[in-house]
Amino acid sequence: YSTKLFFEKVIFLLKQYTFGNAEYLKIFLQHDLASTRFELICSEIHSFRAQLCFKICGYKIQHVHRVGYKNSKQPVVQRLWYYHFPAWYIFYELLAILREILLFPFKSLRSK
Repeated sequence: YSTKLFFEKVIFLLKQYTFGNAEYLKIFLQHDLASTRFELICSEIHSFRAQLCFKICGYKIQHVHRVGYKNSKQPVVQRLWYYHFPAWYIFYELLAILREILLFPFKSLRSK
């Protein structure tokens, strides 16, 4: 089992989440991000990691709109179960921020 294959699988999984959203939007926009300023709108708990992911991808974030929300206990997809438990949600986001920081060198190498 090669290290390269391992990291390719890790990167594939990350593309399904916030980092992948930033990458796919960059492809969709098809222009130089360095000359454009963006505003990011997302939930307050998620906003710190979202900002980090978009900055890693080269976006110049002018302002982050951190939207608070009240837990309404409405159904969510099974993989997002922690949305109903703010303490778990914060814990998940902290771990995910650590993951983004640790994998940043691999992400920047891949995008070249």
